[in-house]
Amino acid sequence: MFMRIDTPPLTDTSAMSGVASLPRDYDPHRVLTIDQLAVFDILVHPLWIFDFVERRMRWANKAGLDMWNAKSLDELLSRTYQDMSAATVKRLEALLIECEKGWNISDEWTLYPNGIAKTVHMNVSGLKLSSDEDHVCIVFEGIPYVKEELEHSKTRGVEMLRHLPLAVCQFDMQGHVMYQNPEALLTAEMTEHDIEPEEEHEPSNKGPERFDHDGCPKISSRNSSSTTTAPSASALTRRSEAGGLLNRFEDPLVGQKVLREIQSQDSCDLEAVIKTRNGPKSCVVQLRKARDPVTAEDVILFSARDNSDAHRAEKERKAREEKSEFFAIMAHEIRTPLHQVTGFIDLLDQTCLNKEQKSFVNLLKTAAKGLMTVISDVLDFSKLEAGKMKLESIPYQPLSVVQGSIEAVQQSCDERNLYLDLQWDNSIPFIIKGDPNRVRQIMLNLLSNAIKFTKEGSICVQGIPVGGDQPMVKFIVKDTGVGLAEEHQSTIFLKYQQANASVTRQYGGTGLGLSICQLLVKGMGGSIGVESELGKGSSFWFTIPAELPADEGEVDVNEDDPAMDSTSLHILVAEDNKVNQKLVVHMLKRFGHTCDVADNGKIAVEMVQDGHYDCCLMDIQMPTMDGLEATKTLRSMGYTDLPIYGLTASVARSDFRELGFNAWITKPVPMKDIKAKLRQIKNC
Repeated sequence: MFMRIDTPPLTDTSAMSGVASLPRDYDPHRVLTIDQLAVFDILVHPLWIFDFVERRMRWANKAGLDMWNAKSLDELLSRTYQDMSAATVKRLEALLIECEKGWNISDEWTLYPNGIAKTVHMNVSGLKLSSDEDHVCIVFEGIPYVKEELEHSKTRGVEMLRHLPLAVCQFDMQGHVMYQNPEALLTAEMTEHDIEPEEEHEPSNKGPERFDHDGCPKISSRNSSSTTTAPSASALTRRSEAGGLLNRFEDPLVGQKVLREIQSQDSCDLEAVIKTRNGPKSCVVQLRKARDPVTAEDVILFSARDNSDAHRAEKERKAREEKSEFFAIMAHEIRTPLHQVTGFIDLLDQTCLNKEQKSFVNLLKTAAKGLMTVISDVLDFSKLEAGKMKLESIPYQPLSVVQGSIEAVQQSCDERNLYLDLQWDNSIPFIIKGDPNRVRQIMLNLLSNAIKFTKEGSICVQGIPVGGDQPMVKFIVKDTGVGLAEEHQSTIFLKYQQANASVTRQYGGTGLGLSICQLLVKGMGGSIGVESELGKGSSFWFTIPAELPADEGEVDVNEDDPAMDSTSLHILVAEDNKVNQKLVVHMLKRFGHTCDVADNGKIAVEMVQDGHYDCCLMDIQMPTMDGLEATKTLRSMGYTDLPIYGLTASVARSDFRELGFNAWITKPVPMKDIKAKLRQIKNC
């Protein structure tokens, strides 16, 4: 670790030798020649200049030569430093950057002259040795520690490592444990009987074996040296191989591979399963090769950070995505036959039926609608949970959306003799920007719940503005129904949750409706809540931003206004399923339109080229060429004005315009949806 200081780049030697000190107004581009540096030979502490760019020594005083175990300056200058460890290179790069800015730095290093570790305090600065050079060299000025200061530094380093919430170990190059901090001991799979104080290693004086291949002492970071002089009570090791590097890994083969890699290179980073007392855990593991500050031997520094939560979150994310894909496939398989059932029920309802047959058809409609609600809830929640449902941001009329929702449930209220009222504050902007379909979905869910749980009385829908830094619109659905107990109000928005088990038995439902509402509201930047009292009714509310559109453009409005149905359209139906073909053709003929049928997207493209169509109903999943590719092809061929509506059994997507469609029509296809889309074409 280093810090910036305000001292001059070289020690002020005037007090100790009578030699004038260098100027204190430091210039990062200062030039000093070798002859000018010779005066510093009289210093008793080492001084040397290292050229990091060229990876070589440029000069050293006599004390510096002794420090580096060099017989002469020529010998020191002949050495190369191309094989420095990655950690040393990174540290020198950081120092050079600071020197180039003109800073003087106080730093600490552990060096290994004559194979014996020595901790040295450094003053570091920069200079140029020639006016022609294009880079700065680093000046190192070694000042031996005062013993008391060194002990204080060691103690601080040990305490910092002791309380670090990260498992840190030191192993020899064969993977035997030499030291581990308390966090590593807590996470290791070992008992107290396996632990004993570390035996002191006698420093060796083998000389050249402590050097690089070129005979140069390695520079080791102070960060590693400060952690290996812990008191004997905290220097923990174990006799058995269970505490070694290999046994840290759940998979022994991974441990062997890691050991081989760190023996042949300076570092190794990976994610692996590590043994702990609480069972195997996924960890981010980092290994670095360094020098032991006591023995000057190569050692392995090991750290393991528990990554179980992130790993678990990633697995859960992938599981949600897989579940979403599964539901998307199931949606097509389930919605396709259901589309046929509901479609033919609608056609059957418009034939001549007696009273009993009419009641049967109504029961079929109710059952099909209930099944579709369950399927839609599950699919919507799956999409929202996986973060794959995109929300639109288009201009629309919030009042129109609320009125349309009320009209959709008015008949159900009339059947229960419930009074349905609307109270709307006219200060709410007439047009705001957002996703009208999702606002309508939330309103219908809250209204359906209000009707379901209200036997008598009334339901009131309110719209009020909410001021603040971000203007909002607050929608309220208030009923006089059964109400909610206070303990259930905090859980009602959780998935699969209802007030209690009796509610599910009596009223049915998946318990997903309010969860979906909450996810949609949050996705739109709003909030949702409930105020209720058991036996006195409930008031569900939600807010959404009242963002004003820059350009009103095309506004989503109520499409139930009467329109002339006398105009006949010529429509192309691209659908591979024979039953679906028959169903859609019957619907279109009942509306007074003519149509042709294409069995796949390729045929549909050819038919558009050969004939004239007012619009195209394009199924998405077809053989040979699907609806997405067919639509893309038609748009690229210049058919940009042809209305194309995508028929999909999957969850409707909000990116239909990007894919070339005018809109989606989700299967099962209600007759009123097709009728509304065709009205838009005729009114253009």
